[in-house]
Amino acid sequence: MKKLFLFVTLLSISLSRTFSQGCLPEGITFEDQYQIDNFQANYPGCTEIEGNVVIYDPFFSSITNLNGLNVITYIGGDFNISSYALSSLSGLEGLTSIGGSLWINNNSNLTSLTGLESLTFIEGQLYIGYNHQITSLSGLENLTSVVGGIDIDANWQLADLTGLHNLTNIGSLVITYGYVLTDIQALDGITYIPGNIEIIDNPLLANLSGLHHLTSVGGDLRIFGNEMLNGFTGMEALIMVGGSLILYNTSILNFTSLNNLTTIGGDLSISYNLVMNTLTGLENVTSIGGDLSFNGNAILTNLTGLNSLASVGGNLYIGYSSEYTSSGNPMLYDLTGLNSLTSVGGNLNIYKNNALTSLNGLDSLNFIGGGLSIGYYPSETGNPLLTSLSSLNSLHTVNGAINVAYNNSLTSLSGLDNIDAGSVSGLRILYNGSLSKCDVQSVCEYIANPAGYPLIYLNATGCYNLQQVEESCLTPVNDISVGEEIILSPNPATSHITLATPHSELIVEANIYNHLGQKVLTAKPVNNTMDISTLKPGIYMVEVEIFEEKYRTKLIRR
Repeated sequence: MKKLFLFVTLLSISLSRTFSQGCLPEGITFEDQYQIDNFQANYPGCTEIEGNVVIYDPFFSSITNLNGLNVITYIGGDFNISSYALSSLSGLEGLTSIGGSLWINNNSNLTSLTGLESLTFIEGQLYIGYNHQITSLSGLENLTSVVGGIDIDANWQLADLTGLHNLTNIGSLVITYGYVLTDIQALDGITYIPGNIEIIDNPLLANLSGLHHLTSVGGDLRIFGNEMLNGFTGMEALIMVGGSLILYNTSILNFTSLNNLTTIGGDLSISYNLVMNTLTGLENVTSIGGDLSFNGNAILTNLTGLNSLASVGGNLYIGYSSEYTSSGNPMLYDLTGLNSLTSVGGNLNIYKNNALTSLNGLDSLNFIGGGLSIGYYPSETGNPLLTSLSSLNSLHTVNGAINVAYNNSLTSLSGLDNIDAGSVSGLRILYNGSLSKCDVQSVCEYIANPAGYPLIYLNATGCYNLQQVEESCLTPVNDISVGEEIILSPNPATSHITLATPHSELIVEANIYNHLGQKVLTAKPVNNTMDISTLKPGIYMVEVEIFEEKYRTKLIRR
């Protein structure tokens, strides 16, 4: 229906211009009142200017009215109005449509838009900015369509958007630095915005009433600042954000009014929101196409509200850190709320959350498309109270490096046991002062067949360095009382090994144990050669018994 309306509007404009006179394809610039007063004499019959029109007063006081332009009905290019002395736009009453953008900026004495009452259509953008005396948008009452979008910027006396009530079609919406703006009710005709919405630094705006018919945003929804805005009241109809939802340094308490929102196509970024204590209202969001990030939220204690979220297409950042800056979520003690999350397409990074004690909430996570970082090495930012990784027991795939650093209360890597070591591209376990147990299956298997050199150092005894972890990976079978060692070749091996005993005895049977001491293979070697191709890559112990004497040695299966 909207497309039909837009087509009919464009058709009517086109037909009306068929019977009007086009002129000035190169455009025209007015720099003084004399040029405006003599426009009709200098360009007789010129009603449709095909190029750009610029009204610019370099002398700050020479242009006081636009009455000489009252025959203009159409401007094909951009229309830029910037004049110190203009107090209204009287003289433009004949203008019905603009093929480019309308820029009304830096008009120091303009108080309203009276004079634009006939304007119905703008193909480009409508920019109204830095008009510090404007108190009303009256004059735009008949404007229905701005294809390129509306940008209302730094009009310091503008308290509301009265004049825009008939708008039904806009490409984007930007409202910034409206220091006395309290009301956007005039936007109640908008149901869909294909581009971005940006509402930034409007300190008296307390709600978003006026957007109550809006169901879909094709681009980003960005809300920064706005000290009085504590929620999304007025956006109850919103179902989809095609781009990113970004909240930065806001006073928003929760997401209660967004309980119909199901899809975020881009990122969900929640950063430096000092009073937000819950994510309640996002219960129906099932997928996020881009990154999900939480950072610098002073009193956020958990992630309850995201209970239906099953997948994050990009990275999941909980806290943030780099070599130059670091911040986190100082009150976040667990990740409850992410219980339905099964997949993260990019990296999972958990940095500098000083109250975080567990990863409860990640119990369903089974796939990470990038790396897993719990703590960050270059900037020495871990999670100092984190004691357990057990909630990661369902995690099977990490298609990147695993980094565990500066988690001083962490004692064990249990929870990482079920990760397929073949999917891991790197391993760094550093500066975890209490970490003594690193010999979980995934780590042992990775060390046996590394994709890159494992970096393990300055953890607690048992995991202090790579050698200790290698020894720990074989501890259960090291406890077996044995005699002399046997010799394997090749070692490491991939498919077959040949065993040699101290006295060249023929081996009848051999047992192979994994790093947990579990017997995983029993074989009867042929000419002391046996097939190990069914073993997963990892570190194993091979044991044989000859004349009641046990012989054993370490095997690395690659």
